[in-house]
Amino acid sequence: MTATINKPELFNESRAQGILQCLREAAADAIETKRKLGQYWVVSTPDGPRFEGPGAPLVRNKIV
Repeated sequence: MTATINKPELFNESRAQGILQCLREAAADAIETKRKLGQYWVVSTPDGPRFEGPGAPLVRNKIV
């Protein structure tokens, strides 16, 4: 006779949503801090990185 051990599910939809929300809040806080300090930040887009904020470079280098 073999015993079956039921392990708790480590990853579920609810936990994933919580982690995603936490990451979004952390990113928003970091961007707000950079904005207050007068620094620019980098945003990832399908077309590549985009610089935003005061002092952001006007030319974007494409990585090949």
